[in-house]
Amino acid sequence: MRALSRTLLILAVVSIGLRAPLGAADSDFKIVINDANPTTSLDRALISKIFLKKSVRWENKERITPIDQTDKTSVRESFSLAIHEKSVAAIKAYWQRMIFSGRDAPPAEEVSDAAVLKLVASNPGAIGYVSKGTTLTDGVKELKITD
Repeated sequence: MRALSRTLLILAVVSIGLRAPLGAADSDFKIVINDANPTTSLDRALISKIFLKKSVRWENKERITPIDQTDKTSVRESFSLAIHEKSVAAIKAYWQRMIFSGRDAPPAEEVSDAAVLKLVASNPGAIGYVSKGTTLTDGVKELKITD
């Protein structure tokens, strides 16, 4: 009986672990901002609010411009699951509701890491994400994700 209880407990713990969302710090993407931005780190919840346009200004009062990637890029799903803890489909449904109610429009979408880097480098308030292995270009820096 005791062995059965132990086995069930182990299975429950493993099951919970498998269902837990991927931690942002362990993900296969990195958050990037313009290198003129003094911010060095943000927590996952605030990054989510930024990309859902619930937080619209940096601490220095600069307007935040979030830049998403299209759902055709592999990094988009990883970002959505780690940052929003929701699928891309769920985030798209959120934006459909926002558009339909006339409250807001989704962030601009780019088709590649290179396009995101170019836009972030040219906009001091921009924030985006790229694949973890992407080499950063001039004018862009990585933002540390805290939990």
